[in-house]
Amino acid sequence: PFAVFGISPIGENQNELADILVTSAPLTLALAYLCKEKKYFRVWCYAAFVQAIVTLCTFTRTGWIVLSLQAIVLACTTFRESIRIYIQRVFVGVLVIIPLAIGMIFYSVSTSAVSSTATRSMLIGIALSVFSADPIFGSGAGTFYEHVAATHIFVQEFGDALDSHGWIWKVGSETGLIGLTALMYFLISLVLFAKKELQYITSEHGKKMASLFLCSAGGGIIYQLFNTDYWTGKMWLPIGFAIVGLALSRDILER
Repeated sequence: PFAVFGISPIGENQNELADILVTSAPLTLALAYLCKEKKYFRVWCYAAFVQAIVTLCTFTRTGWIVLSLQAIVLACTTFRESIRIYIQRVFVGVLVIIPLAIGMIFYSVSTSAVSSTATRSMLIGIALSVFSADPIFGSGAGTFYEHVAATHIFVQEFGDALDSHGWIWKVGSETGLIGLTALMYFLISLVLFAKKELQYITSEHGKKMASLFLCSAGGGIIYQLFNTDYWTGKMWLPIGFAIVGLALSRDILER
């Protein structure tokens, strides 16, 4: 992504761009189901499709993983019947993706990708080491970066210290089992809340819209298993949108 007057509103590299798009694409498609006119419905659908293609063109492995999981979940649940009806369009979409998938395979074995994998592997090793030192309370919030900076072999191999690539390693090493339990309790509560709210949605459009809001939130959570933006709006804003989206799907579309 390029900067505008020295500001990068959508991130400074392809990982940050994909981070946004894996949540904004489902949200854009969800907005389509608020449109009463068919032509506007198609505009939103095309906009979501473009965002998905751009995500693939970033050749970000996490972006590919999250987008693939989102597509599989939606295809096997809410949009199963729609895919059966529009199978020809789906087939064309798969053909478009094949060249990108080949490019992704070549990128995955490149020096840059291998180096990135090695960096994340060492960060996970450091996180596990810090966690094992105090598995109950952890080393303290905000201290993981200091532990990486104090690991001389990491600095020699990869340069400046980095934060943990993944909220599990971050929370586990800094706040121990207490922090992990609290966070998992919160996420499980969100899942149970969503399951309860889905029972009150009866219209077909409402179900599709709700599933897309939840897909966006799930994509944000999964993406941060491999990234460092877990304490920013990139993870939590889609969760907030999902909570509001469930209410919209029930209250607005059922009128």
